[in-house]
Amino acid sequence: MMTNTQNATICDVAVIGAGPAGLMAAISAARGGARVRVFEKLPAAGRKLLASGGGHCNAANTASAASFMAAFGRQGRFMEPVLRELPLDRLVQFFDSIGVRLVADGDGRYMPETQSAKDVLDALLLEANAAGVTVSCGDSVRRLDIRDGRVAGIFHSTDTHTAARAVILATGGRGYPDLGGGTSGYDLARQAGHSIREPLPALTGVQTHEGWPGTLAGIVVDPAEVRLEGRARFAVRSGALLFTHHGVSGPAVIDLAGDVAELIEKGRAATLRISLLPGRVAADILEEWARLRLTDGSRRLRSWLKDLFPVALADRLLMCADIPADTMFAYLTAPGAKALAGLLTETMLHVRETDGFDRAMVTRGGIVLRDVEPRSLESRLVGGLFFCGEALDLDGPCGGYNLQW
Repeated sequence: MMTNTQNATICDVAVIGAGPAGLMAAISAARGGARVRVFEKLPAAGRKLLASGGGHCNAANTASAASFMAAFGRQGRFMEPVLRELPLDRLVQFFDSIGVRLVADGDGRYMPETQSAKDVLDALLLEANAAGVTVSCGDSVRRLDIRDGRVAGIFHSTDTHTAARAVILATGGRGYPDLGGGTSGYDLARQAGHSIREPLPALTGVQTHEGWPGTLAGIVVDPAEVRLEGRARFAVRSGALLFTHHGVSGPAVIDLAGDVAELIEKGRAATLRISLLPGRVAADILEEWARLRLTDGSRRLRSWLKDLFPVALADRLLMCADIPADTMFAYLTAPGAKALAGLLTETMLHVRETDGFDRAMVTRGGIVLRDVEPRSLESRLVGGLFFCGEALDLDGPCGGYNLQW
């Protein structure tokens, strides 16, 4: 029951969260004639959007609808009605209509032509304003007002109560708390009776038990291939591998982080098998070295490695294989050759933990889908309550998938 309504206001649609999902929902509702008010707990809208794609904004992916859904795993089919309602071409047209031209790069990502996430956010805010949307920043929603199985409004920090015929929860996930990540959306969904799949960090780096990657912090191998042992979903990824102070990151790693987090949560080992030379196997490398032993025996193995990798990585590989840095091919022993070829094609790293929510671009888990109607994203438990974006239990790989969703 509504309590203190001294500062009560009224709107047709209350949107919780002023990220890309919330702003798109607000614009759509306002264009349909609704009085819309957006509530954002941070002092400004779209903080996480500004950081997306390294500030460039991976706005979407060129994948077909079928490939797009497959990238999200076994629950991806839930998206089908939404993707049919707003297919990729219409999404690109929408942004073009508000002054943001999206262009596809060679990796299948749609990004603003200006390479600026700020331009995307500014355009969304301008369009929301033009449509008559009110955006209230620094205004946290504390609980839902639910009466007789329907939402009647929200209780929030600046005004005691806002009455609304519909509430759209677009609060995002737990990643990057400084940019707005948190649990408030899950708490509101629980109040409405929804179940939450335990949120876990995804699209983030991992920390390893092995300390040697930390000695190579900042070095990039591109491309590399990374396999997560024991998992099928996104089990193998290719791309840049970045050594960090505590382990590894980069596109080849972060797509596996959600699966790593699940394994660790279940108390299981998470092991990465890394190929620094994708497409090559140890036997082929050993064959090449055997030829060099005969044809260029005075060449140093370190020189061969330096043609492929930064010198610090070359030296570390030799050290891990217990091969002296000045070893010539003529004096390369069979055990040393086997050890080094193994490191090049199947370096094993044992994960201690992920980099956590502080650096997670996406959250795995969230509002369980079974109680959400896929055609409208309306709650099946409480009338007039809708969900969109990362708050739902759907997460995909990097490259624009999550922002498009």
